[in-house]
Amino acid sequence: MFRIQTLTVVLALFLASCGGSSNHSSTPSPIQGIAIANSAYAGAVIAARAADANYPGSSVYFYEFATGQVTEMLATESRDPGVFIAGQKALIFHRGNSVPTLQILDPFGSTAPTSPVPLDTMAEGDPWDLVDISAGGASTTSSTASKDSVLLVAAPKAGKLITLTLPDSTEDQIKATPVADAFELPQGTSFRPTGLLRDRSKVWVIHQGLNVSENSAIANGTQAIYALDVTDPFAPIGTAPGSSALSHRRGSAPGLAVTGSAVKHFSNKKSGSPLLVSLCQDEMGAQCHSGIDRLNPTAGNITSLTTTTPLQSDAYGFFNSVIDGESGQIVYVQANKKDTGTKMLIRVDVSTGGISEVMAYPDERLYGAVMDDSTQTLLVGNFADLSGEMKLYKNSNTVGSFALPAVPYSVALITK
Repeated sequence: MFRIQTLTVVLALFLASCGGSSNHSSTPSPIQGIAIANSAYAGAVIAARAADANYPGSSVYFYEFATGQVTEMLATESRDPGVFIAGQKALIFHRGNSVPTLQILDPFGSTAPTSPVPLDTMAEGDPWDLVDISAGGASTTSSTASKDSVLLVAAPKAGKLITLTLPDSTEDQIKATPVADAFELPQGTSFRPTGLLRDRSKVWVIHQGLNVSENSAIANGTQAIYALDVTDPFAPIGTAPGSSALSHRRGSAPGLAVTGSAVKHFSNKKSGSPLLVSLCQDEMGAQCHSGIDRLNPTAGNITSLTTTTPLQSDAYGFFNSVIDGESGQIVYVQANKKDTGTKMLIRVDVSTGGISEVMAYPDERLYGAVMDDSTQTLLVGNFADLSGEMKLYKNSNTVGSFALPAVPYSVALITK
């Protein structure tokens, strides 16, 4: 049976000196961006780093699609801000601290930002992904607990899955609880959960097949995805004897092998058959494999698409992330063009194997990007004319751009 460690960290609210919010003497004027008509989303929450790459300051903006107006919600000193959405709230993780902190923002302005909360169950650089497991996911004890939001968080730097409980009442405290895993990994291999997918009663977990140190990331051949039953709670689901599909099997559980060593996230989740896309850098070693796989969550199996997609070539390596495309057959990859060292945004068609270059990035920074699937508009952060920039694309063609005081670093969509 999958067990939950009883170490529950009670987190006191406090204003951190690094990763904390800064008070403005006056409210910054809104920025006029570009309206995105008929979107299913209210807008995008953008964590942006200072245009001067040597300065740790950053800002969080809300980009309202209906009007195109961009409003600064928060100014911080965060070096690695990550944006995630839970319901109608934006979760801002300040990941550059030795102990990451969390602030909760309301893009619609009904409540003020919370003070930063330390998350000492995580490590610097965490988290990378989260999913809501509130419905049928968490065991609770109080009469009001059903109103709490319960999230499962992937913290690869700490090598953990963590449940994060966001209380419905502001009088209660946020709780972060490490989850004890029962996954079968080779001896000496550290668990490295990087991506999560909620599908009915299951949560799928990506284990990235890399040994990561401060200055290197070497492939170890252990990449796999695992499944958890969130109704049991958190019982592992393993492969039945002689089967390549997952079925209920209690105790320690093996996963399904994945082609790509450095896979980070599930792409195109809404398609119902998400993709797992990975590219290799030369320094990842001889065991590193590029590849594309497709997960069938219902059948519990994986199909490799690598034979029809030229990701085994040496032309591109991972730069930052994979972004959803206009359909379940398309992804965008922030890649490194190996012959020139240029950082690129490329478009990959997994049905034909075609790769096309969309844009070149101007420097080594990490840039946020997100796809509005309802309008097929791709939002891409950039640096231009000594300031930040948000570029909008449709079918790989630029349809407009607007300037921001800071450079978009992490972007997430929030529904209406």
